[in-house]
Amino acid sequence: MESDDGSRVVAQHILNSRTVDITIDSAALGQTAAARVLLPRGFSSGSRGAWPGFYLLHGGLGSYVDWTESSDVERLTRST
Repeated sequence: MESDDGSRVVAQHILNSRTVDITIDSAALGQTAAARVLLPRGFSSGSRGAWPGFYLLHGGLGSYVDWTESSDVERLTRST
């Protein structure tokens, strides 16, 4: 699936039932970027409807895995 600006997910790596790392070909950045996605309980690729969203940016010198490796965000979002 491609966004309106031409960005698209070009790869995904499933780490466990809730965690997926994705690689995005970003039109805005002009390069690829990585992101870690924590899926809500009960989510599946064929799911319909709205799901909660919670976005965390790692900052200037960090990595896309910082929040899951250096905080309790995975545990804190487990019940969503």
